[in-house]
Amino acid sequence: MSRLSIELKPDQHKKIKSMADRSGSSIKKFVLDKVFADDKKQNSGNHSHVQTKFSYNKKELAALYAKNIDEDRQLAEEGIGDYKTGLLNEDIK
Repeated sequence: MSRLSIELKPDQHKKIKSMADRSGSSIKKFVLDKVFADDKKQNSGNHSHVQTKFSYNKKELAALYAKNIDEDRQLAEEGIGDYKTGLLNEDIK
C-alpha cells in the first residue's frame, strides 16, 4: 500500500475535516470518495440490482453540527474577511 502526504494551509485542513465530519467519514475516506467519485459512478451501472438506503439520525446530525459550529463560524468569518479585502482591493484599482 502507498502513502500520500500533502501540505495544506490550516484553514484548508479545517474545511476538509469539517466536511468529512459532516458526511460521517474520516478525512481519508472523504477525500478518496471525492477523488474516485467518477469511478464509483461508472461501476454503479454494473450493479443496478443493488439498492442502497441512506438513513440519518437527526440527533447524531445535530450533535455533529453542534460540534463544528465554532469552527464553521470561524471559517465563514475568515471567508467574509477575505471577500471584504478583495472588494477593497478592487476599489483601490
